[in-house]
Amino acid sequence: MTNAIIESQDNYLSTITCSEDAIEVENDTIKSCLSVYDLEHIYIKSARYSTKSGLTATFKSFKYPFSKKVKHFTREQAVAFMTQAAYVLAGQLVHTGVLSPLDMERYQRLNEEEKTTLTRVEIKFKRQIANTDGIKITIRNVKCKKILGKIFLRFIFSFQDGSCFGESDALITLEE
Repeated sequence: MTNAIIESQDNYLSTITCSEDAIEVENDTIKSCLSVYDLEHIYIKSARYSTKSGLTATFKSFKYPFSKKVKHFTREQAVAFMTQAAYVLAGQLVHTGVLSPLDMERYQRLNEEEKTTLTRVEIKFKRQIANTDGIKITIRNVKCKKILGKIFLRFIFSFQDGSCFGESDALITLEE
């Protein structure tokens, strides 16, 4: 088991434990959840999902389109990676029925229609991380509310066992 320290907004420290019972998320599922991205900009190499501990994903190297090789993991990279992991985690929540009445086809359509969005991202760094192939995130859904045709989600996440961590809110609009 792998532990990752997460500090929430109220400074409460908790630990996310990556369960041994996690299942591999198929590459086709990852691509389906990330269909809004060009294939060259899908950075998730692999992912495992557990209903207990959430999603653990491993990323390929991040190529900065606007600068030379950056040797350290940056906030922009953390947001890009966390966003992709959140899309895939939400897809797993759809698949397991947590986000009913959504099914995968409707979830993918809502993504493509830009009706899924992150509304808040908070990131903190405890120490520098090298910008290398194989950076890992553990992300877990800690809140889900369905109100008047909208689904509100809150995620907590941790990169590299707590070197970088934070919270994010997301919104899925089911109807206009």
